[in-house]
Amino acid sequence: MTPGIGATIGGLSALAALLLLPGLAVVRAPWAAVPFLSAAFWTLSWWWLPAEASRQRFVASALAGFALLAALRLAKPLGLRRPSWPALLVVAAAAARLACLAWPVAPGDEMGLQAASTLLLVWRDGVPGTGEPLLSVAPFGAHDPGLAALAADVALLSGLPAYSAALFAALAAHGLLQVAAFALLARVQEPRLVAPIATACLAPVAGGVLARGENATVLALAFAVAAAAALVRRSSRSSAVAAGAFLAAALESQPLLAAAVAPALLAACAFPGGTRPAGTPTALSRAALAAAVAAVTAAPFLGRLVRALGHGAPPELATVATARLAEAVPLGLCLVAAGALSGAMVRLGRRAGDLAVRVALVVLLVLGGAEGLRAHRVAGEAVAIRPAHFEGMAWIRDHTGPLDVVCSDARAASAWIPAVAQRAVRPEPLPSLPAGVRPARRPCVLRLTTPEAPREIGARVLFRNDAVTILQSP
Repeated sequence: MTPGIGATIGGLSALAALLLLPGLAVVRAPWAAVPFLSAAFWTLSWWWLPAEASRQRFVASALAGFALLAALRLAKPLGLRRPSWPALLVVAAAAARLACLAWPVAPGDEMGLQAASTLLLVWRDGVPGTGEPLLSVAPFGAHDPGLAALAADVALLSGLPAYSAALFAALAAHGLLQVAAFALLARVQEPRLVAPIATACLAPVAGGVLARGENATVLALAFAVAAAAALVRRSSRSSAVAAGAFLAAALESQPLLAAAVAPALLAACAFPGGTRPAGTPTALSRAALAAAVAAVTAAPFLGRLVRALGHGAPPELATVATARLAEAVPLGLCLVAAGALSGAMVRLGRRAGDLAVRVALVVLLVLGGAEGLRAHRVAGEAVAIRPAHFEGMAWIRDHTGPLDVVCSDARAASAWIPAVAQRAVRPEPLPSLPAGVRPARRPCVLRLTTPEAPREIGARVLFRNDAVTILQSP
């Protein structure tokens, strides 16, 4: 069910702390890099903790230490301490997605897998060896776990249910992409042009992506774009190190996408940015440094991924890979369109004056905002779980054993049985299985179906409401 006001405030506080720290403690970091430094640290640190360590204690202790160190950040003013309207617009657009917290879960079947992965991380209070008893995954980590790792930290800090924490993390991913797009485009165009254009271009497409549950792709692309922003027209070693950490976090969030864009990101080191100051590293050395940092920081996760693929890739791996890469195409086109529009606005200003540019920006922002509202309303309608589904899943959780398997032909509910009912489901809820995921092999103890579906002869009704029927086969 949707968490109450107190739980929501707790979840928002936990998410805010995780996005601000330890980024605020990095004195030289620009404001747009702060949430990425923080999110990259939390997602990557899951794989570096010893197996016997408690993740919850680590996060609480680390946050306390980073909060003390963040006082050093006051020595260099943040860009937002003297707010500019482009920065405020970007932050407001990112925060506007929090209105979707009224949903019970995130839309899309893919988010059912992310929520189940979140629950496994919370149960283990660390990275589990496998996905049992919820998912047939060995070893755990073969299914883009970056979003689940961030959601699990939110759940451990706030006590939110895993499925609610996954929604928080999904909305945070969209906000991070908004900030990353601004940070990258502002490196090559005027911020006053980039802020409204990036907001207007991303809003309509983001709603459709959210409706399909492709939020792991959004998080990976946000980290990748942030890495590009750290490399383009920058010549310091610290920016290269940050870019490497962002690329490593993108690898954890979606390895296929990150591997596909990594060469372009490293080539961004050579983007022309004027004369290189004396004593600064060359483009080649910065690219090598970023690649080395990415390889080292992502090494524990990549080792698990290699072992998972060594257990045998599913026959549909090529199809899954193609689908994963295709998910990023609309968002990538939005970023290209935003860059092109920014250049067009510059030319318009030269020919027709600044007033014409302002009018065009306002019109573009209004149209993009209206289309974004429509797209997010469609995303809200795509949420398939209703209170009646939660009632049926709560019954399953309370009346079955932890190793029991539920068979389901209720399309709306089956993707969320592992995360909400906390039981394995067969068939697997996703239309295509990620690498390393296999259907549960244990026999089903009951079947979840819809009230209007044909009932098996002799089956006994254990539970029924207007959304689901739970049957026991004869």
